[in-house]
Amino acid sequence: MSVIANTTADSQPTLRTLPPSEALRQLFFTLAIQLRKWAEGKSFPVKIGITSLNDQAGKSTVAYNLAVALAKSPKQRVLLVEANFGSHYLVRRQESRPGFAEWLSGQVNLTGATFRTQWSGLDVLGCGHTSLQAAADLPFEMLNTLTDEQCGQYDFLIFDLPTASSQTTYPYISLQMDGVVLVIEDRHIEPNAIGELKHSLNQSGKDFVGMVVNKAPH
Repeated sequence: MSVIANTTADSQPTLRTLPPSEALRQLFFTLAIQLRKWAEGKSFPVKIGITSLNDQAGKSTVAYNLAVALAKSPKQRVLLVEANFGSHYLVRRQESRPGFAEWLSGQVNLTGATFRTQWSGLDVLGCGHTSLQAAADLPFEMLNTLTDEQCGQYDFLIFDLPTASSQTTYPYISLQMDGVVLVIEDRHIEPNAIGELKHSLNQSGKDFVGMVVNKAPH
């Protein structure tokens, strides 16, 4: 897994777009190539969670740009899932639109909750209408079944997860991932915490795919 840096952010209606510079864009494409190689031999769609050790590390920026890079590959379909409940960072809150919470709980099917983006290969599923505390009661154990039943058109599902320190939902949803990418700030590298996260994933039989160093100085 490449170690990359990202420092910029931007926005547009509905989906917050967070484009990097041209040089960093190429690094995201390289990261996407490496993830496709890692995914070889796995059952599709492959579920990849993006997390961090603390808030403000930039994991949503990384999740977004990685999803775009994967979707720009020929014949690749990607679903970007906002699973950091209550944040509405990637998708601006819309009272009328259901999302991940409603899909997990069986209130809507996937097509009723996703929306298309300007990239033909990328769809987005917002977090829906639930608080972080209420999200702890969602049936995360249903995610694999729902993925098998309704996500066959996708190659990758990229999840913007809660921080790894969140005990409310992260321990449950991370168990449903095929692999996890950790985003860390250049100024806040914590070897012990990183080691604990890797050990936890290994114990649960999930892949620690790699790390992205974010907000590194140019």
